[in-house]
Amino acid sequence: MTTLGNGAFGYCTSLTSIEIPNSVTTIGDAAFYGCTSLTSIEIPNSVTTIGGLAFERCVSLKNMYCYAENIPATTSDVFDNSSISSATLHVPQSLIDEYRTTAPWSEFGTIVAIEEISQKGDMDGDGNITVADITQLIEIYLNESNGINEIADLDGDGSITVSDITQLIEKYLNPEGENEIPVKSIILSVPALEMAKGESEQMSATVSPTDATNPALQWSSSNTSVATVVDGLVTAIGEGTAIITCAATDGSGVEATCKVTVTTPPTTGTHNGHEWVDLGLSVKWATMNIGAYSPEDYGDYFAWGETKPKKDYSWGTYKWCNGSENSLTKYCTDSKYGTIDNKVTLEPEDDVIHVNWGGIWRMPTGEELDELQTKCTWTWTTINGLSGFKVISKTNGESIFLPAGGYWEGGSFYLTNRMVLYWSSTLDTSNSNNAYSYWSFENAVNTYNNMRYVGMSVRAVCP
Repeated sequence: MTTLGNGAFGYCTSLTSIEIPNSVTTIGDAAFYGCTSLTSIEIPNSVTTIGGLAFERCVSLKNMYCYAENIPATTSDVFDNSSISSATLHVPQSLIDEYRTTAPWSEFGTIVAIEEISQKGDMDGDGNITVADITQLIEIYLNESNGINEIADLDGDGSITVSDITQLIEKYLNPEGENEIPVKSIILSVPALEMAKGESEQMSATVSPTDATNPALQWSSSNTSVATVVDGLVTAIGEGTAIITCAATDGSGVEATCKVTVTTPPTTGTHNGHEWVDLGLSVKWATMNIGAYSPEDYGDYFAWGETKPKKDYSWGTYKWCNGSENSLTKYCTDSKYGTIDNKVTLEPEDDVIHVNWGGIWRMPTGEELDELQTKCTWTWTTINGLSGFKVISKTNGESIFLPAGGYWEGGSFYLTNRMVLYWSSTLDTSNSNNAYSYWSFENAVNTYNNMRYVGMSVRAVCP
């Protein structure tokens, strides 16, 4: 049979469901006209044409399964005076969008992929296993019909048998999930977050009860242009407010929320009375040298690891040796330079910035000096007659000025207004006599390991 004739099942008011054979290509006009009890129908892939008024007055229709890989041709009145606005149309996944935009199919209340059909045995498609489902399956079995095969064939053997009825009764008597323990509450590690743009914060969630059957959680953000979240890791994207939601996935509907407020941090400020500039790097940089009164002022000079300026800079006056370069008493990794202690970073009591400025101020590490060099643009310039480098951030355009203060050796100044020299807090591990520093001569920007006794400028950083 290739054609279901005109009015074939017209006014069959006792017909509740039907599966059209896969040989049918055409469903005739008014084929199911007035089938007021019809709740579910399967249209096979073979159908290409459906006649006018084919399903008119099918007022009980709840589910239509259309397996056709091409939308069957039909007329606009095919579903007149039927209940499709509250029914579900099940179609191949690849055609969902096409069905949703093609009349009269688009008039169905819900259009889903066939793969998303409800549980087997739910004959009336109401989402529950009830006596009505059992009764309908028995009728299909007694009438020797395959019925709605996909749902009715519980054991998957391709036919409707007593085994299917038995399984459905067992599902009714022992509903799935009866012994499941639902999530009852979710408590977040923080109820609210205030973050600066670019920052990240790891949140955690505690699920109660601890023995919930499905404790899996789903995280989401109400505004991903403000903040994103992945497995509880919140990242601030832009200014504004977003609500982070952590929801149970067990169907309990339980969720918890956190309000996230994102601001753009200031690029300048003060700490302990000293100004800083945020260049968008890992640390903020002071606007002037220690001991200076303006950005272009050279300030004071210090030997590495000493906290007071002096007038003679030599091994003979250096604090951390016994008068010579091979007699180091602290910060030494090789015995040929002195007593080994393997200390390679200045301790707070030997950090001239920490000692003199306090708070969270300190000397920069070698890595932080490198970061300043690689992530900024250096331009040789002059301020109030004093030369140096204007260091401009490639990230946010903020800048600092590093004056060419030269250095002290013995009791004399050398190369002032020509050379930029700055200490880091990091020892040269290949030669304990030296420490990591900048050595920049006019237009050349370099890093250099300098002798520790030399008097040089120091620029502070803070987190």
